[in-house]
Amino acid sequence: MLKVTILIALYTINTSAMAQFKCDVGGKATYQDMPCADKGTAIKLTPGSGNADAATGDALAKSKKMIADANWRSKVQEAIAGGRPLVGMTRTELDQAMGAPSKVNASNYSGVLKDQIIYMQPSQTWYVYTVQGLVDSIQNVPESNSAAAPKAPCLSPFTIREMETSASSITLSAAVRAERLKQIDEAKKCSRQN
Repeated sequence: MLKVTILIALYTINTSAMAQFKCDVGGKATYQDMPCADKGTAIKLTPGSGNADAATGDALAKSKKMIADANWRSKVQEAIAGGRPLVGMTRTELDQAMGAPSKVNASNYSGVLKDQIIYMQPSQTWYVYTVQGLVDSIQNVPESNSAAAPKAPCLSPFTIREMETSASSITLSAAVRAERLKQIDEAKKCSRQN
């Protein structure tokens, strides 16, 4: 609807409500868009540039730019309201949409500022990449639903024997020896449980 309204307004401006007839009324020259009743001549009007097509094209280009800008602002506002990033956003708009980042990895390659901005959320992690302060690309990684991380496998009997040999070294301090013996006990418990 907005596009139609703007185009109609531009059409009426460019088709010109300017006078197209020069009339002689009581000895005075008047200009009007209707043919003269008595004496008068039709005149051809052109915009100041002398090129009606160029003026219409410029107005049309400006109109298209205004429409594109309005559509872009609308998309950005929707993304901010929805709490999600959008390619093309400025860093300020990104901060409005996502809040404070969890981490920023900044870099400068030959004067080009590139950032990886990380937003860790309970259900997902967003990786947003910016170039010169504008969002260039986005990566969204949903969190896995597994409640517990996979358990590390138990050590082999051979590895446990090597640990015991190492713990029996006479060069170890009592504290280091105690720590290694504790690790050996944990490894043996794991082997017995599995």
